[in-house]
Amino acid sequence: MGNQLESYKHKKPIHKGDVYIDEQGNYIIALDENRAYILQPVAMYLWSLCTGEKTVDDIVNHISKESGLEYNDMYEIILKILLTLEAYGLIEFLEE
Repeated sequence: MGNQLESYKHKKPIHKGDVYIDEQGNYIIALDENRAYILQPVAMYLWSLCTGEKTVDDIVNHISKESGLEYNDMYEIILKILLTLEAYGLIEFLEE
């Protein structure tokens, strides 16, 4: 795992925006009246875990235990999803 990826382990992601569910059952995160995003279920689940209280490491451990998959197999995948959410302004990373 690269140093850059490692540097996120102890950061605490916190979600931004408000959740809505449309008529088709899609989860929509609205940041403001001009910016809203439909999230796939996996991204929505990760977004919901970003409370600002758990570190990235805590979130990966939680999902690893819940899914029965190895932590090392999950870390990079989960971090990439979190970084995508950050790029769209849906989460931000707080320092521990």
